[in-house]
Amino acid sequence: MTSELTHHAKILIVDDELANVRLLEKILAREGYLNVSMTTDSRDVANLFADNQPDLILLDLHMPHLNGFEIMDLLGKLIPEKTFLPIIVLTADATVEARRKALANGAMDLISKPFDNLEVALRIKNAVRTRFLHLDLENQNQILDERVRERTGALQETVSELHKAQQRVVQQERLRALGMMATGIAHDFNNILFLILAHSELLLNETESAGEDTKAVKYLRTIISAAQDGAQMVNRLAQFQRPPSETDLRQTIPLTHLIEQAVELTTPRWKGQAMAKGVDINVVTELAPIPDILGDQSEIREMLTNLIFNAVDAMPEGGTITLRTSMAGLAIVLEVEDTGVGMTEEIRERCLEPFFTTKGNQGSGLGLAMIYGIIQRLGGTLEIKTQPGRGTKFIVRLPTYHTVKVDEIAKPDSGCEPLAILVVDNQPVLCEVLAEYLQGDWHRVTIAHDGDEALKKFAAEKFDLVITDKAMPGMTGDQLAIALRKIRNDVPIILLTGFAESGISTSLIPEIDAVIGKPVNLTTLRHAIATAIADRREKDAPVDAPFSSARTAENIRPLPEAAVTHLANDVSSNIDEA
Repeated sequence: MTSELTHHAKILIVDDELANVRLLEKILAREGYLNVSMTTDSRDVANLFADNQPDLILLDLHMPHLNGFEIMDLLGKLIPEKTFLPIIVLTADATVEARRKALANGAMDLISKPFDNLEVALRIKNAVRTRFLHLDLENQNQILDERVRERTGALQETVSELHKAQQRVVQQERLRALGMMATGIAHDFNNILFLILAHSELLLNETESAGEDTKAVKYLRTIISAAQDGAQMVNRLAQFQRPPSETDLRQTIPLTHLIEQAVELTTPRWKGQAMAKGVDINVVTELAPIPDILGDQSEIREMLTNLIFNAVDAMPEGGTITLRTSMAGLAIVLEVEDTGVGMTEEIRERCLEPFFTTKGNQGSGLGLAMIYGIIQRLGGTLEIKTQPGRGTKFIVRLPTYHTVKVDEIAKPDSGCEPLAILVVDNQPVLCEVLAEYLQGDWHRVTIAHDGDEALKKFAAEKFDLVITDKAMPGMTGDQLAIALRKIRNDVPIILLTGFAESGISTSLIPEIDAVIGKPVNLTTLRHAIATAIADRREKDAPVDAPFSSARTAENIRPLPEAAVTHLANDVSSNIDEA
């Protein structure tokens, strides 16, 4: 340690007497100090201090030009704040006043002339050691400060990421809650639209059968068209944040083809309407070779067109929209970039919220929320990069599917023989409408208004088909289907529900042969009946035995009343336990 101090320590000697300087030089040389500078002119101190940056100053007090007290005042201005630089005063002035003033002005130590050489060497050694201990402490403090800054920065970054993750979770929970509310609203609206659509179709059939071509026919067709549009709107509202479902149609889709198709479909908006307003908008495609994706064509087409429309709305003065595809590992990257007005950070964070819009009365606030829901159902992610005045880039990452088996959708013949059908719904008016539909096709209809009544009638009579609502008090439609299978296992069961977009799957409820979403028209109902009969015949009937209501009813005898009551009680008990 001593040799290291003496080799590295830099010492400045300031004394107007050359003999004193030479003596100090010899003492320092004997102790091994190599970096020693000196001056007999106190006016050189500032320059020597700047050039040598000494670790210790040996200073005389009484000198011409600048005395020791004035030099200490000067050094106080040159030495950086909080920096320890020892000053040892060597003076022949042994008065108490001089000693006190020297120590008060910043001197670390004071040695009286004539001095003892060994004492001087020891005091110099202590001062140098203290100086280096201070330097080491400063260095450790700097290292500690740097580590604190690094960890503080990492902590701030972690807190920021946590805050963003929390915002995403809150947003997803908000979207999920709103989706659940929208699904409930859709159920009630679908029941209302079902009544409107069904009664309108029944009136239209009677009017056309009578050969009348009046305004009533035109009005009825308008009502039917409006009800169907309303049903589509309700379904879009119900599914804007719908999670993936086993009932979703999945097939391999060439994304490049859909992008080109979306550009063509949106041409009237970004080209025709823009030119009419005197605005020039160009659409550029940079499509790299990419594998197919798995999804629903209509959903992906809707996502692409909405992204293009959103870019058009962001460029009121015109600009360029670029659609770009690439690969990032195993993910397909789709970028839709515009040169429009961009978004602030606040708007970017909220733009995916449903009903949030910056377009005033011209926007519904559901476009980007629906896009986000579609991307999530595809198993992808969405990133938005934007700056005010510098455009926006939507980056969609989707998984790839290289080998996918697509199931063919059976389209059975919609016509079938008259059947004995049990209709179950807790709303009498809906039962009546279904009965009117079915009786128009010569089916015999029996109505039950709850699960217990349905079980009793099903056990007492021979039915070829059961159509039941899902949402019923006491016993739901799927619970009723399970109970019916315990009585007879060969009768097709159709589940009719206003929650058709909520992911009800016949694979999850094997007792159900088909699911119909409200509102349902006669064509859809006929198709579902034919499908359910064909599927149940394939499951239960021998290969060479054609389906008939008479064959289905063979060897089936009604259950005793007591057995039916016991079964109903058993089902009710299971419901209570659930």
